[in-house]
Amino acid sequence: MLEFTMPRGVSDKVTFKPYVVGQGELFPPTADEMIPANHLVRLVDSTLDQLNLTPILKKYVGGGASRYHPLMLLKVIVYGYLNNVCSSRMIAKNVRENIYFRWIAGCQSPDFRTINNFRKDKLTSVINEVFVEVVKLLHKQGYVSLNTLYVDGTKIESRANRYTFVWKKAVETFDSRLEEKVRQYLKEVQRLTAEENIEFGEDDLPEMGKGPVSSETIAQMAAQINRTLENLSNEEDKQVKKNS
Repeated sequence: MLEFTMPRGVSDKVTFKPYVVGQGELFPPTADEMIPANHLVRLVDSTLDQLNLTPILKKYVGGGASRYHPLMLLKVIVYGYLNNVCSSRMIAKNVRENIYFRWIAGCQSPDFRTINNFRKDKLTSVINEVFVEVVKLLHKQGYVSLNTLYVDGTKIESRANRYTFVWKKAVETFDSRLEEKVRQYLKEVQRLTAEENIEFGEDDLPEMGKGPVSSETIAQMAAQINRTLENLSNEEDKQVKKNS
């Protein structure tokens, strides 16, 4: 643990709460305890629990190893769509790293191939209807304001966030065209998924770093930050003296 001492020039009367990265807890909270009772992920979970999965289950052939449950995969995909996370690789990443995705996935971690194949082979004929009904329910429950959401288009903002979907604004009423808008939305998801698969092939999203950073590099980065902070502090001191 890094020992922190109060630097010279700072009042010794200042106290801080103990801070230790990786600190364990005597009674660590469960993921369920960390998610608010009225969170969107709970509504998606309880809603999709009521679905008749027969049309999806009929597409499975018996035998072989056990598979991820289709209800779990459907939930993470629908929850992803509602949060503008549409890429199979980004859904898989969120299932590993995002507490809400991990909760609704039951702490399971399907990879992007599993998600991609399930969406392509099992959901093609049902995802539109499921997503339309979920959006309708969210509207009725007040989770979605359809005065500010318009389901019919996308905007790719950057490579780092290339699958961020931007819901267009300026719809005054929730009309019968919703289903067609959702179909357009999901068609765009399919197009971008195909584009992603061509770009990355059988690989996962590339990691930004290529390994651990050396202690020398960390020291150099910290030294540069410290110089910047010191310069800012000196500038503030000069400004205070100037105004006094």
